[in-house]
Amino acid sequence: GIFGDGSSNITVQNNTLNTNNLTDYGIYLSNIPSKFTFSGNSIKEFDFIGFYADCTNTVSDSLISKNVFKANSGAASTYGIYLSNADGTNASRCNAINNIAYNCNTACLYLTNTAFWNCYNNSFYGNVPYYSSGYGIATLQSASTDNVFKNNIFQNTGFIASDSYGTYDYSLCYNIDSSSQTNFQSDYNCFYGTGTNNLFAWDTTYYNTLTEWQDKDLNGHDTNSIIVNPWFTDIARDNLRLWYYSECKTTGTPLASVTDDFESDLRDASTPDIGADEDLLSAPLPAPASGNLDVGGGNNDYGTLQAALSALSTRGISGNTTLTVYVNTTFA
Repeated sequence: GIFGDGSSNITVQNNTLNTNNLTDYGIYLSNIPSKFTFSGNSIKEFDFIGFYADCTNTVSDSLISKNVFKANSGAASTYGIYLSNADGTNASRCNAINNIAYNCNTACLYLTNTAFWNCYNNSFYGNVPYYSSGYGIATLQSASTDNVFKNNIFQNTGFIASDSYGTYDYSLCYNIDSSSQTNFQSDYNCFYGTGTNNLFAWDTTYYNTLTEWQDKDLNGHDTNSIIVNPWFTDIARDNLRLWYYSECKTTGTPLASVTDDFESDLRDASTPDIGADEDLLSAPLPAPASGNLDVGGGNNDYGTLQAALSALSTRGISGNTTLTVYVNTTFA
């Protein structure tokens, strides 16, 4: 990997580390006293943390952008991005934009004592079971306040029905402790989990549905967000672009600081896609549908009847296909 210690205004850009020999960190920055830029890097098959930054001072205007992090799926504990003591300021916020982190089993994004970050248009996919307060696709701990999340995809396929710790069946997308809740903002995101109980942890209170999460207080979190399968193209082949029928397409909100995607394709100025990828016109045709598909009801294949019918019209059907439509599902 790459190691930096005490460097001011450091830039780490356009590096490729793709090896099974990254036994700990891909990129490790320690004692960083000022702004850092980490962009255009591809870090794959790491056994612990893809990008780690521990700072000694305010790092206003720092940028983490257009990176791809793939964890070794066989490693014991993996994080995509891990930031410690990496505060921006309200006047000069830091930005994590257009990043992809996947196959992590502890957190795709972990913030500890890290405040004033904008996390926009990232795609996070992990297999993160619940063991303790430190586990979740995006985890905010130890006074990680004043952080904003918009246009991100959070997908968690990790859950345990039961083990020596108890019975959980959680697929947490957010895990936010009590000290990190101040001025937390979140909207226009896509959440999806394979567990049946909980997607959101607000300290020690857990929420299963988007409605419960939205209603937990009067702060208006995720009013325009969705819970639906984002339909990445082919995760097994490292392709986290969106299928062209994904409901993440055109459902984001325009952001002045995000004008293109992780491949530098221009964003739609009025209806951008959620996640790191924008309008992949060259996406392969999806395979014909078969088996059971859920419509509505929280963790589902399609959020609305219209989305299901439109997708099936495009995909076709290759075998017996059953649509389970949940109560209160809308047509559009």
